[in-house]
Amino acid sequence: MKKYIVTGFIAFALAGCGGGGGGTPLTSTPVNPTAPTTPAPTVTLAMSQPKITLGSSATLTWSSTNATSCTASGAWAGTQAISGTSAQTPTAAGSGTYTLTCTGAGGTANQSVSLIVPIPVQKSSYLNAKNLAITAQTLPVVDPTFNEGIQSGYAFADFFQDGSLSLVAFTEHDPLDGSWPPSVQGKVHFFKKDASGNWVDKTSGLLSDTSGCTLPRKLVIVDFNNDGLPDVFATCSGLDVAPYAGENYRLLLSQADGTYKNVLLPFSGYAHSASAADVNGDGNVDIVVADMKGQGGKTPIYFLMGDGKGGFTVDYSRADRPEFEYKTAFWTVELLQDDVTKKYTLFAGGTESYVDTSGAAAGGTGTVLISGDSTGNFVNGSKMILPVAKGFETVMDVVVQKNTAYILRVLSEPSYGGTAIQKVDLTSGTGSLIYSHTGWYPGKYLNFPAPWFAWMVPVNGNLVSENAFFNVTVPQ
Repeated sequence: MKKYIVTGFIAFALAGCGGGGGGTPLTSTPVNPTAPTTPAPTVTLAMSQPKITLGSSATLTWSSTNATSCTASGAWAGTQAISGTSAQTPTAAGSGTYTLTCTGAGGTANQSVSLIVPIPVQKSSYLNAKNLAITAQTLPVVDPTFNEGIQSGYAFADFFQDGSLSLVAFTEHDPLDGSWPPSVQGKVHFFKKDASGNWVDKTSGLLSDTSGCTLPRKLVIVDFNNDGLPDVFATCSGLDVAPYAGENYRLLLSQADGTYKNVLLPFSGYAHSASAADVNGDGNVDIVVADMKGQGGKTPIYFLMGDGKGGFTVDYSRADRPEFEYKTAFWTVELLQDDVTKKYTLFAGGTESYVDTSGAAAGGTGTVLISGDSTGNFVNGSKMILPVAKGFETVMDVVVQKNTAYILRVLSEPSYGGTAIQKVDLTSGTGSLIYSHTGWYPGKYLNFPAPWFAWMVPVNGNLVSENAFFNVTVPQ
């Protein structure tokens, strides 16, 4: 036993001294120590407010850490300091994305914020309809069985205040409804395009009462309650059969929470058109209506003077002149403002059923331009009778640019099977057709043959059918 103990002790001692056995020392330094890391950059970017009106500014504020340089992209551009502020004043409506990318020894980081600039409401319905730079649009199909269809009662504006155009549409009554008069009126719909460019019904987010018209005609877009948001006035005609009883007009009035109130106005008529502007300069928008039942048929063109809150007072005197007596069936009106004098001219057109040798409508006045004074009164203003286009004697729409009028016309009753565009020099008073189509258009729009289109818009030097189904483009 003693031998065993001594031997074990000697072996342990040798191992502890590292001799003979190549043992590992009892203490040692770490192997492959971890090197210090370089921190990655960080970016903080903020906009002072998410939405502004066109022409105003918002402030971008940013800061970064561990960065040596920063670069802007998206709605702004250029090299930026690693921290700072910048006033942003967008020059066009829309939704802009502002991105800041910062770089340092530890890598790259970025952050983005958005700024919305809603499309502003113009001062007249004519400008809101013709100055949107909108191309031809494929209208959504509300109901393929045609229980609801969009014909002429539609218009575009930034109803959702997101910087893009959306669509409001008053659908017609069901033409297949067996009851008479039809028991089902049309409804009101709001549409917005999705990321793929398809119209999506978003009515529930803006409107709870979707009551519409039996037969909607022109929709007028302007700000009636002075809150900077687009409102909608709908002309309605009621059933287009004798005795042409008409129906009440409707107003979609913007509310403080971004929704719309559907107001049934206390005015009714057999109305096919209207136009809106502040004609008397009191800061409130007024409406001129083409209503063949106006004052019992005595005054087919009259005004609804606005109070700036969505209320109106009828004024039959403001355009009470012989040209507007019930001789010509007036179907369309527009208020056109002179860029220099700021006074308004009233365009009125209808059906020029009979033509005399002078080119005017013998049975009535024909299509006219009446100048207004500084108070928006058209009784004593000068007039210009525009030339008649034989055959296409029913006026639907007008575009006026550079002292030239482009008048959209359809074939006179009873066929209505054709469309023409007349170009009129407002200096000389001469006119000619620059487009005509006789007969029905190919195919079917909403399961029915399509005889004519209601609205045209100027696009890049051309006149375009706003409804893309008709596929009409005419050089100006």
